[in-house]
Amino acid sequence: MTMFSNWVRDPAAESIMDELSIPFEKGEISKTEINKRLSSQNQARQTALDEERVESIKFSVKKNQPLPMIVVRKMVNGEGVIVGGNHRFAATEEDVGLIPCYLAKCTDAEFETLCRVLNTVVGQGVTNKERVSFAIDAIERLGMSQSIAAELYQIPVKAVQNRLMAEKAARVLADMPKRQRDAMTQTHVIRLGRHNRQNINIVRAAAGFVATSGVSAASAEYRDLCTRAGNCKTEAESVRVFESAIPATSQKPVPRNKRKKFISALTAIGSLVKCKSFQDLEISDDEIAEIEKQCKNTTRFLNSLIKESGSR
Repeated sequence: MTMFSNWVRDPAAESIMDELSIPFEKGEISKTEINKRLSSQNQARQTALDEERVESIKFSVKKNQPLPMIVVRKMVNGEGVIVGGNHRFAATEEDVGLIPCYLAKCTDAEFETLCRVLNTVVGQGVTNKERVSFAIDAIERLGMSQSIAAELYQIPVKAVQNRLMAEKAARVLADMPKRQRDAMTQTHVIRLGRHNRQNINIVRAAAGFVATSGVSAASAEYRDLCTRAGNCKTEAESVRVFESAIPATSQKPVPRNKRKKFISALTAIGSLVKCKSFQDLEISDDEIAEIEKQCKNTTRFLNSLIKESGSR
């Protein structure tokens, strides 16, 4: 039996396209003009069509219930790609003639975003985690504000802000020396970010404090320091907040005898700068191999000292 679907306006889709500043018009399109392969690959969802949902829509159509118009993007070759409404299209295969639809005029980037938004808002099976990821993508690629992206994907603005801070925290930690990176967690950095203090120098100062005190990100002491750092007017003042909090007992001086031995060794090496070869030092071939081994060990040791000091 041939079905004649009761296509109606879709206020939600119209509102979304207006919000994204994507021009559209009401029109009609033939089923033969729809590129089904590209429509099924429009990145709107990670799984294939839900056959149960298609059958549910078919049942509604037979009862002549209203069916929101699909959204289509016309390609330069005249073919149409479904932006939103793959299930509705599949459920109305028996329809004849032209299908009422929205014809959206958008760039490739806008097309991807519109696919995601339409199928997130009116679609099914999209998790909150995916909604946040889509919102972040719209912010970074389309320059959308956090509030608008959150509204479009129907998620709290706080969820978007927390994800952005977490991603920035991961980047900041990746740029830090290993000793400092091991001391800090993403939560430590995120708490700093809530006070707009994710500058690398401030984070390093906070890492120095955390490494020596062992405080958790949830501790009252750390929260208080983050608040004080956030109230500072300059980066240097924020750094001093954490540096001044490091216990004096944790700043262990290098024992005098070790320091003297190290400086003496460097001085002795420096006094040999006039030597041009191992022959000048009266060193045998067997000893040269041992020297090369010790030089490699010394290089690793000096590099370790430089890295631990926080230098690049």
